[in-house]
Amino acid sequence: MNLDVRNKLYTYFIERWGMYTYKGDWLKGTCPHCGKENKFGVNMQENKAHCFSCDDHTNPLMVVKQIEKMDTFGEVYNMLSTLDNVNIIKRVFQEEKFVASSAKLPEGFRLLKDGDSVLARNLRKYLRGRGLNVTKLNNKGWGYCEKGKYFGHLVTPWLYEGKLIYFNSRRFIGYGEKYKNPTTEEVGIGKNQVFYNWDALFLYNTVYLVESAINAETLGGQAVASGGKALSSFQKKVIKKSPCKNMVILLDRDAWKESIKLGFEMLDYKRIKIIIPEDNRDVNDLGKSITMQNINNAKYLTHQDLIKLKNKFHA
Repeated sequence: MNLDVRNKLYTYFIERWGMYTYKGDWLKGTCPHCGKENKFGVNMQENKAHCFSCDDHTNPLMVVKQIEKMDTFGEVYNMLSTLDNVNIIKRVFQEEKFVASSAKLPEGFRLLKDGDSVLARNLRKYLRGRGLNVTKLNNKGWGYCEKGKYFGHLVTPWLYEGKLIYFNSRRFIGYGEKYKNPTTEEVGIGKNQVFYNWDALFLYNTVYLVESAINAETLGGQAVASGGKALSSFQKKVIKKSPCKNMVILLDRDAWKESIKLGFEMLDYKRIKIIIPEDNRDVNDLGKSITMQNINNAKYLTHQDLIKLKNKFHA
């Protein structure tokens, strides 16, 4: 299948059939055979179409032929030729969703459970004290540095589809700046081009947006971290184009302006809840149980609700 046909098919399934971009090169949506929502996938790159409910296996061209009730593939090609090429749509999405990175873990890096130094023991104790599972974090690649530029820092790998694209470091012992992150020149991208637990945006209908990786791990697999209170235009575009339907914004108390502004920007793309802490305690300080109670007690906001919330905090 040549590139032009793949792009035309991409256009058809997004614009005509209402599918959305999922992991890798897959689109996801409603099965044209059994009608199950979010169980049907097509992959133009691999020339596959598959429903995980009725287990129908075919290819994208055959799916179009069946949907449009056409007799020949010639009719399918003629219909596709009338569509505006999706190559631009696909390229823009990929530029926002996928980032080429040359990130490597820093010199002196060791996994959390490796080593018995004072640094290692105290760091594990600290994370347990924050209510986190050290074994789980170790399995996710969290660690620390015993030498080099990042000596004494907790190092958190940020992954995309299981591959390291960035890392964040937080000083645990020693002196100097609290956070030390790799520069764009070092790894090819900056922290405003990534999310911690990025893949959650493509796996869950409801996603919790927090600032830090520790806050994300407090809530579990549905949480993504932005790395700061003000999201970049790149990060906002990724969220807007992701298939998740509901976004719960859980930024820190001092980011209430950013939370409300983000709510206004996302309202046309997602259902939005905003949880603004009553004090300076963040998600990890409050813990998962209290945070989830706050989420469950909150309602999804309308434009008028956001105006009221803005006025409340400006008063």
